[in-house]
Order: sequence, then C-alpha cells, then structure tokens
Amino acid sequence: MAEEKVAIRLTVLEIDLKKIEQNIVQYKKKLKNVSFMAVVKANTYGHGVIEISKLAIINGAQYLGVATIEEGIQIRKSGIDIPILILSAILPEQFQICSQYVLNITISSNQFFKKLCELLDENVLDIHVNIDTGMHTLELIQMKFIHLLKDSIHKKVIIHCANSAASINLPESYFDMVRIGLGIYGY
Repeated sequence: MAEEKVAIRLTVLEIDLKKIEQNIVQYKKKLKNVSFMAVVKANTYGHGVIEISKLAIINGAQYLGVATIEEGIQIRKSGIDIPILILSAILPEQFQICSQYVLNITISSNQFFKKLCELLDENVLDIHVNIDTGMHTLELIQMKFIHLLKDSIHKKVIIHCANSAASINLPESYFDMVRIGLGIYGY
C-alpha cells in the first residue's frame, strides 16, 4: 500500500492596521498638492479590500484603483462611493456594466478610444488614458493626446503616472494624481 502524503500548512497573516494607516498618512503628507489614489487590487494583496479601502479613504484617498470590474463592483456594493478606476483594459461590451456601477475606465488603445466615443454621452464616467510614452517623449505625447481627448469628450483630463516608488523619488512625475499601491502595505 502506498503511503499517503498529507501536506498541512498553517499560514497566519497578521495585519497591523495602525501601520498601514501610518503608511497612508505619510504618503498623504508628502503628496499635499496632488490627488491620492489607493491601489487596492487583488484584495489589497491579501489585506482585505473593503477594510483597507475604508482606511485609505478616512486618511485622505480621493480615488481607488482596482484591476478588474469585479473588484470595483465588490467595493461599490460595500457602499463606498468615491471614484474607482479600473486600471486594466476593458472590452467595449463591458462599458455598460462599468457605467452602471460608476467605475471609471482606462483607455489603452486608439481603437478602443474611437469605439468609446460612439458610446459616450454627456453624463459619463471619468476616463483615464494609458499612454505608452517611450523614452523622453512623455510631455509631447501627453500634450497631443490631451488636446485630442478634450476636443473629443469635453471632460477634465487628469494626468497620473507616478506609483509608490516614483512618489518617493520623482516629484516631477506627480502631475495631478499619484497611485500608491504596495507602499501602503510597507513594500
């Protein structure tokens, strides 16, 4: 008779919400003049998306960033009503569900942008543009695209490209908003 192997591993994750709160407060102090997006994707990396989202909001986050529509819906259903951005691309047929739950979307291609313009009306979601800028072309490409975007949808354009690491060392990357993800959790 073959020996049966049973692997039992007990893993315990202790989360110190006071430490997470301290991290958020420190980032918020550093980022006085820009909006703060708390990136809470993937169940806040195992920390608990609803609790961490509420903690971030209490401490000054004006936006939440998630990876998927499902994550955004989960947060909305918990009663959180600040802007939520889906950081990954969506399909045009998913636009209606994003609209229903007021989940802001990311445009990552010209083709999607054109399709989206066909679906837009006056009371639509905020739209964020993901631009692959390459080296030393950030300002030029942004300015061209910003003018195109403003002319096409008549919305305020929010520029953001700084993540946790950039927020520490590259203040020139702040623009209008900074996205803090792993930094919230001490990484």
